[in-house]
Amino acid sequence: MAFALTPEDESQPKWLNVTEIAYSIHIKKDSNPPSRSLKVVYATDTDGEVQVISEYIPLFHPNSWVSNKAMNWWTKHCEVSTQPTDLQEAVLMAPFLLFDIKRIRVKPDGHFFKITKWEKRESSLQVDPKRLDPLQVGVATDLNPPYVPEEFVF
Repeated sequence: MAFALTPEDESQPKWLNVTEIAYSIHIKKDSNPPSRSLKVVYATDTDGEVQVISEYIPLFHPNSWVSNKAMNWWTKHCEVSTQPTDLQEAVLMAPFLLFDIKRIRVKPDGHFFKITKWEKRESSLQVDPKRLDPLQVGVATDLNPPYVPEEFVF
């Protein structure tokens, strides 16, 4: 069953329960040059109504105002105070560092929906940030302890 707003409530915001979140790189090919964004896809299921809502976050947009606004989005959604250095890193870090969203409030915005509010699940951090270094690959042992960036040390 698909989520649809009826004429009497089409301008009213509606809360949707989030069941899954996926992250990817979105390339908008019809812009010159092609713009790249972090695509956040929320799978929702509210009262048996299933819907997919997408959000596009232009973290590294050439316009600094747009990029700063997108980085503010990252900061508000992030468990720790660290920011990605590029989109690929953002996609890799997002499932571990961004809040696990419990529900979103959406409002129709033309042919799409705008997320106007969100609520996180409690204890959503999936990885201990003291042991996470997205740039280092390897196995930590007593002889080879993990590298811990300063921003992860509490």
